[in-house]
Amino acid sequence: MKKLKYLKKLKYLPLLFMGCAQPEPAPKPMPQYIPEEPNRYGYCPYNKKTIDIIIYPNLAGEFIACENQKIQRSGALSTGSRGHLTPTGHFDVKWKAYEYDSKKYPSKNGGNNMNRALFFDTLGHAIHIGDITKTSHGCVRTRPKDANWLYEWSDIGTIVNIQKY
Repeated sequence: MKKLKYLKKLKYLPLLFMGCAQPEPAPKPMPQYIPEEPNRYGYCPYNKKTIDIIIYPNLAGEFIACENQKIQRSGALSTGSRGHLTPTGHFDVKWKAYEYDSKKYPSKNGGNNMNRALFFDTLGHAIHIGDITKTSHGCVRTRPKDANWLYEWSDIGTIVNIQKY
């Protein structure tokens, strides 16, 4: 009886050695995945200049500047505080200011200067020079070297995508 069970288990074994076993089907080609939104890994879907901003839960973040689907520069940033969150969505640079003082949140010591500002909405939110260790009233603060570079590199109409990670 034990021999019979053993033979039943081996009944398909000769087919494998004779080449009669069913070959595994070829894997189907994976569809090409092209995200609709840029992501933090530097996918630059547009042939235009684009600034992709990713906001982390701690309100810090990073930017990726793209042109002709290639990363040109990236860097650290900080965003708006809990009561003054930075808006998310798709924007474009409306206007630029080399030197600018906040009209909504002025300060006597110049702490709210918005130099090298790229304004991307009509409410006054901008990407500008700032202390990236502190949050803002809704703007995107970048290091001076990054803000200077973004100011020189960007044009009116440069796409600005802001998303939470």
